[in-house]
Amino acid sequence: MIRRFKCIYKGFFPAPSQFERQIRTSYVVLLILIALTTYAATANVLLQASTPTALSFAALISFAMTAFMHRARWHTAARVQMLLTANLLLFADGFFEHPSSNIPLVLLAFVGLPFIVFSWRENRVLVAAMSALPLLLWNILVFTNYGDLKYIEIDEETSRGFGYWHAALVFFFVAAEFAYFDYVTHKYSQALRKSLAAEEQASRAKSAFLASINHEIRTPLNAILGGSDLLHAHPQATPDIRRLADYIDRAGQDILSMTEKCLTYTTLISAPIEVTLRPEAPMALVRAELAPFDAVLRSKGITVETRQDCSDLVMADASLLSKVLGQLIDNAGKYLPEKGTIRLIVANGADDKLRISVEDNGPGIPAEKHEQVFQPFERLDQSLGTKSGGGIGLTIARTYVEAMGGDIGIASAPGGGTHVWVELPRAPGGKT
Repeated sequence: MIRRFKCIYKGFFPAPSQFERQIRTSYVVLLILIALTTYAATANVLLQASTPTALSFAALISFAMTAFMHRARWHTAARVQMLLTANLLLFADGFFEHPSSNIPLVLLAFVGLPFIVFSWRENRVLVAAMSALPLLLWNILVFTNYGDLKYIEIDEETSRGFGYWHAALVFFFVAAEFAYFDYVTHKYSQALRKSLAAEEQASRAKSAFLASINHEIRTPLNAILGGSDLLHAHPQATPDIRRLADYIDRAGQDILSMTEKCLTYTTLISAPIEVTLRPEAPMALVRAELAPFDAVLRSKGITVETRQDCSDLVMADASLLSKVLGQLIDNAGKYLPEKGTIRLIVANGADDKLRISVEDNGPGIPAEKHEQVFQPFERLDQSLGTKSGGGIGLTIARTYVEAMGGDIGIASAPGGGTHVWVELPRAPGGKT
């Protein structure tokens, strides 16, 4: 029985493809208006007011057409017709009933209806026009003194008897509109909280999954890396075997680096970064980060030049800044062709900041893609290329730099190539 009732209830309302809440609400408002118009038609018949009676029956016919239009899925036209009919009925009725009936005040209650039966983002112009219409009609009635009371068919004494009911009706409409707005706001707030909770749960699950994957990969990866080291150091290993061991070692290190970066990125987007700012010597950190890349850079014949134009200290977290510099040096060495040059420069930056620059004379990055490289998992034209990487290194670097109160950017280097710079606040009174 309950299931059958639910089927009848669902079948009673129109089933729109979008804006379902507004259209279902419009249908409910339509039923309320039909009930009120039926009441008005009955009262007008009993009072023998011919013109108001005719207006009420005309409105009932129009409302019936509105219901048909909803069924035919002409939802926008149906809602416009419903609002026009309701407003024009009250406007016209105001000339035939004495002002003491308070019937024109119901127009003011209709100001909020367009916001209920339409979506503001669906059609702002239509909502604004339908909200302004009852105000315009009410002002016409007031300024014309209700047609100078020439067309009154329901006298003042009778109208006054209905005045209290009509005033209560206005209160009911306004209270219902506020209650509806509160209900919708509550539902949206509840849905938002559920969505945020689900997103946080998914983020925690993703972090746990990546942490587990990272742990599970490390065990066999350590065996692979250890085996490649033993193979390379074996006294009977031929040059070809040692070269193969080097390939295995580099591939294993790439896999390890990518899993660690994925785990770091997941942690960054799910929790705040802990930063400890202290005065640091930028060139000392640059030279320290160069050391692990020395063998790789020399194997490609890459020349590294360092220059310090400013001896001031920067306010930075040494651990985070070292990771940023390591990422920038790694990128420069990875994408730079053999016999290239990398320049590491510490100089004055903008707004009393210190700038650390990593420049190379490689192929460079087009100007229109400079900002794109900082997007997560963005590898530009390398997505199907031969260079390894996950496309999140610079995303992590930007997050670290911004957490330290600095800026990071990319530009074209003089003479071609790429120029990536990091600017950090200068330490007060500090020099190396």
